Amino acid sequence: MKPTMMVCPHDTAKNPGRWYFLAQYAAMSGYPIHLEISLDFVDFHEQLGNADLVYANPQDALRLINDRGFSAIARSSGIYDEVVFIANHKIINPSLKSLDGQALATVTSLIPTSIGLSVLDREGIRPSEIKSADTWLMVFDLVRSGQVAYGFMYKDTYNGLSEDNRKSVNAFYVSAERQVFHSMCIGPTVAEHKEQWQQALLSMHTNADGKMALEELGFEKWLPVLDNEVEGIQKLVTLYSERI
Repeated sequence: MKPTMMVCPHDTAKNPGRWYFLAQYAAMSGYPIHLEISLDFVDFHEQLGNADLVYANPQDALRLINDRGFSAIARSSGIYDEVVFIANHKIINPSLKSLDGQALATVTSLIPTSIGLSVLDREGIRPSEIKSADTWLMVFDLVRSGQVAYGFMYKDTYNGLSEDNRKSVNAFYVSAERQVFHSMCIGPTVAEHKEQWQQALLSMHTNADGKMALEELGFEKWLPVLDNEVEGIQKLVTLYSERI
């Protein structure tokens, strides 16, 4: 049977077809896969037990590594998870310093919250309260409606909003931590092929077919995931989960 590959729904929401170019490239390279596209995160998490390969967000990657014996073998160069700090449109010239002593909305259960709080820590800024929302869109709505004056949200979610929606809040700071990322993870069911799969990904940018598949994904090339990078994400999550 072909190994089953799944992809984080954030990365298939708008153009799932681009991932079929990766599947085609894998087949041409001698590693045929069955690509399973999920409708949403509920479907994704329900089907995850059947996956042999997963392009996972950092939250799911840690779960796969810690709970199911997966290994992170590659990540896209130059693409990181970051956050956008937003303020209600009535607030003039907001800055990070404006957040000191103020209530702040975020999704406390997700890793981008750790990114945002680490930015504030470095600047010595202490919000008076962290208000938790269920989704990033709820964070946006809380700030837009003025129920909470400030918040931060996952950059990809903010960038996916329409221009009119983005203009309805005041986005005033974008993080550039370059520490957290999505990664390709391989499971124990196909662990014997780990090195071959990793090399197939890392060499994609060196040939025409691989470059075409990478262009469809919006990637320049794949890089190996280092153990200390995974440990850094784990430490970041552990630090801030204890404080929220």
